[in-house]
Amino acid sequence: MTENSYLEELGCHLESLPPEGATAADAGVLWVVLDQADESSLRQRLPGRLKKSLRGRDTSRVRFLMACRTADYPQTLTPVLSEAFGACWCVDLVPLSRNEAVALADSADVPGEELVAAAEEAGAAVLAGVPLTLELLVLTYRVDGRLHGTPQDLFARGVVHLAEDHDQHRERRAVTTTVPQRLTVAGRIAAWMMLSGHRTVWRGRAFEAGPYDLEGGAHWRTARSGL
Repeated sequence: MTENSYLEELGCHLESLPPEGATAADAGVLWVVLDQADESSLRQRLPGRLKKSLRGRDTSRVRFLMACRTADYPQTLTPVLSEAFGACWCVDLVPLSRNEAVALADSADVPGEELVAAAEEAGAAVLAGVPLTLELLVLTYRVDGRLHGTPQDLFARGVVHLAEDHDQHRERRAVTTTVPQRLTVAGRIAAWMMLSGHRTVWRGRAFEAGPYDLEGGAHWRTARSGL
């Protein structure tokens, strides 16, 4: 979600809620789920936008869930949600249990028990405990029918599968790069971010970048020339 898409994707639904104290017909529950909020260019301005949209609205039939990296969570959002909903629970996700990893892999149409057992045998059980890296194992298992090699090998193989998986709806122009080229560029970005203490490449407005965002303009050109 971006600044331009906020109203269309979320704001219009919140602003259509009945006024606070009004008697409204039972229209069901509005579930709002914001995933990967740390990647949104609207992250820092989201508290203000939500406060405006929810002001004077009946929120008794609204359920709001948001996923965001802890370090990037805007702390000013907590009082906004607490005021609107009466409470705001901030929780950290723990690693998946073995049964949860098996069930999640099963839901991706691979034999979960076999995949997790293979990950344990390869010494890569830790990769099965996190949804993102579990997805890499699922991609590898789906293509190869097995998991083999070291945990580093499995992670690298999964990253290659991600680089091969292109979503044409995310690009306005046809992609002309190869998988090795994408991996090279991604590796350079990752190295620069790690060495410079940044966590994300920021592509939004410069003044909205956070302290750990690497701006995608002049800073990245400098990084590219240095690598």
